[in-house]
Amino acid sequence: VPGRSKRSMAVHVARRSSAVAWAAVIAIVLANASLTACTDGPPASSGLDNLHIFVYDLPDAFHSGLVQQMTQSAQAAGSNCDFMASPCTETQWVRDFSSSRQLGAEVIILNKILKSGLVVTDPKLADIFLVPYLAATDCRLSGYFWRCLGSDLSVQIFHHLTYYGHLTRHRHLFLGTADIHSLPVIIQSQPLLLSLGARSRGHPGHIVVPPSVADAELQPTAFQRAAADVERDILFWLAGASNNLLRWLIFQELIEAGMSGTPPHETGRIVVHVSGRDIRQSSGPPPPRQMLTEMRHAQLCPAPPAENSNAGTKRMFDVVLAGCVPVVVSFDTAWGSGVSWWRTNGAPIEWSLPFPRVIDWRRLAIEVPSTVFQDAGGFMQAALSVPKAEREAKRRYILEVRQHLLYDLEGTRVRDAFSLIMEEVASSLHALGVGPRAWVCDKTPRQFITKDIPASLDLNSDTGTQKEWGHTWSEASCLPAALWRNAAANYAGENIPFDKGTFFSSSMERFITSHLVEGEQGTRLLLRSLHRFQAKSEIEEQEYLAMSRFTACVIAKVPHACHDYLNDRNGGTQVFLCSLGNPEGPEILPVPSTICRLSPAPASLTSAVGKLGWRPLGGGGAKIELVTHVCNVSNSLEGTPEDYASVYEVAWNSLLANELLPPGVELQTVAYEVCAPAEGNYSDLLPAGIGQLTDHNRYLREPVRGTHAMQEHLLSMLYSARDGDSGLADIWILMPIGLAQVAPGHWVTPAGSGPWHFLRVTAVALSRLGHVPTRSGGDTSGRKWLFVLHYHFPDAGFPNLCEVYSAHFRSKCPVPEEIAESKLALVAFPRALLQSLTLAEWELVSTLQMP
Repeated sequence: VPGRSKRSMAVHVARRSSAVAWAAVIAIVLANASLTACTDGPPASSGLDNLHIFVYDLPDAFHSGLVQQMTQSAQAAGSNCDFMASPCTETQWVRDFSSSRQLGAEVIILNKILKSGLVVTDPKLADIFLVPYLAATDCRLSGYFWRCLGSDLSVQIFHHLTYYGHLTRHRHLFLGTADIHSLPVIIQSQPLLLSLGARSRGHPGHIVVPPSVADAELQPTAFQRAAADVERDILFWLAGASNNLLRWLIFQELIEAGMSGTPPHETGRIVVHVSGRDIRQSSGPPPPRQMLTEMRHAQLCPAPPAENSNAGTKRMFDVVLAGCVPVVVSFDTAWGSGVSWWRTNGAPIEWSLPFPRVIDWRRLAIEVPSTVFQDAGGFMQAALSVPKAEREAKRRYILEVRQHLLYDLEGTRVRDAFSLIMEEVASSLHALGVGPRAWVCDKTPRQFITKDIPASLDLNSDTGTQKEWGHTWSEASCLPAALWRNAAANYAGENIPFDKGTFFSSSMERFITSHLVEGEQGTRLLLRSLHRFQAKSEIEEQEYLAMSRFTACVIAKVPHACHDYLNDRNGGTQVFLCSLGNPEGPEILPVPSTICRLSPAPASLTSAVGKLGWRPLGGGGAKIELVTHVCNVSNSLEGTPEDYASVYEVAWNSLLANELLPPGVELQTVAYEVCAPAEGNYSDLLPAGIGQLTDHNRYLREPVRGTHAMQEHLLSMLYSARDGDSGLADIWILMPIGLAQVAPGHWVTPAGSGPWHFLRVTAVALSRLGHVPTRSGGDTSGRKWLFVLHYHFPDAGFPNLCEVYSAHFRSKCPVPEEIAESKLALVAFPRALLQSLTLAEWELVSTLQMP
């Protein structure tokens, strides 16, 4: 890693020894006992000895406090097991805790890293910065809602990450061993993340890991001792909830077959356990120890599709570790390899399951095509049509690779799941590159609805809710621009409506400075209009992305997963199978559509003087930047940009003349046109070889949200601040209420107020509070303040400011209720506050295009 000094081996050993000294303290607290889960030594993989991991020293609330809460709840509920500290098989199903143990892999991984000998205390030596925040455990304790909105820790975590920045974030390893869509969105978007999947459109840093299976009988030594004595006298074994159509059909078929006896030419009985779950209550399965015993005696174990795409969620891994051959349902998908074990057009196998480069998943499982459900009894018939010799070959392969899916808690030094995880982390670190400057974050909107399975069709009185997700990967993901590809690059299969080699360019958008008006009394106006351009090749697309430090893309048109449907109509069962197609006609997959918004160039005097030839305004006073949005300035009356600029100049001169501001204070206004732009001149320069934008690049479109444009502007300023740009303003004033021309030269808000009103109120307040320095850069105190101007009319019906925030970050909104119910008119803050903002949060806000 560039920047890491070469040291002797003795220095490395010394630093690692001191790292273990404090890391062991965290490990002891995590388990409240001696840890068999924390075996000493590095992963059992070659080439990882030189991996250096710096572990953030976070408050207990992010790790050990969560484990303590989980352990206390388990003891109160009567569980005989700890929370992933040692091998243990539960003797009874403890509703919340037993389910939570499935998400505890992050505890094992953290423990193993702390005792691996790879930890260093000097961040300059680090290849990886480990964030010991147990996100999945936190989300489980917070209610385990979609996006984990009940958690406060996910919002706080980035304020503790001293070394997290735009050049190091790809080296920050986050732990979140739950379904990725159940994690906080800000964690989902991180470039290096461990989760239960799915991998976001093949994202090289989103590593899918096995769920935690800590049963003592499945550990390497215990399993080998008992493997030879197992009599597999169960033909089919299945336990779970019948909470979607295919599960319901499989359960029904196995139950009926069990009543009829063993099929001809086969041996063994059929064991089925139907558990229930809906939004109100749940009935748990048999005790885990009983299920484990039965799985070890089973020949074939169906792993029907579940809510997540890793083939039956945890049950898939249970049966494989028990040595039973899984029977999965295969679907056609337009993504990746073209085969999904989740849904039609769902995430493909290689995005859904761990270690696809090491484990050949199709080799160890029996795949039953989704089309077999057209006929009664088709599932069992398809599974049993596989010759017994082939079934046995699959079982032998399972015994060969099962150690890769198991977290070794005995210390046997096998190449276990932890070893493969660290191999993938090292590989991802290499793939993500070193110090990428241009980043792309994209969002893939995902549908989510629930349907009640009709009561008359329930196999268990508690079963009744089917969840239907549009996809199972993250809603937002971030990559270096050099690695990013639009949605068309991920299409596969034979049913896509175009040739696979076809290049579909993303639609690129960027706000460009179309007019620059410089006043005589310390004012300047930058009028920015939105432009769109298309790349003719993948290379040119990459060149466009490299123009901006940050780009936010929306994957607008993609094939959503098709969910088979079950209904009870007129006393009969109505089944709709996606594999049969749309009864109203063939389904046409959408041509991929991706829209990317490049963040605007910084409105910094440092860059502007050098690149664009702007002149300093003079005076040497404090620099104030006003950011707002406006409609139809450059395509209205002749000379409108100059008229618009004069509105601010007149108001500013009046403030200076009346000594309401210190002498020489300068005002730069950046106004974003959010309606249809017209012709104009361009003052932004593009990289050589790209070409200049012309008037033909202008286009008419739906109005752009002004608040989104202001978010992009703030993010551009934040990047400049992180780069040490000295030409930034001292104070920013954001006016989210847009201005429109009601008469020549008259620009007002919808309430009839002009810029003069807002400037006067803000200038007088900030001056009296002592927040306006007498010269540029003069405030070196580092004070952080926030000035908010809002109108509070309780019966006006203003949209609540917290609604969007609470839907994406956390349910508890930090904005005071009085402000949340008001009309926000203006926000002002100093450079010190800008520099303290969290980059990850603002990138996510821009990516999600939050109003």
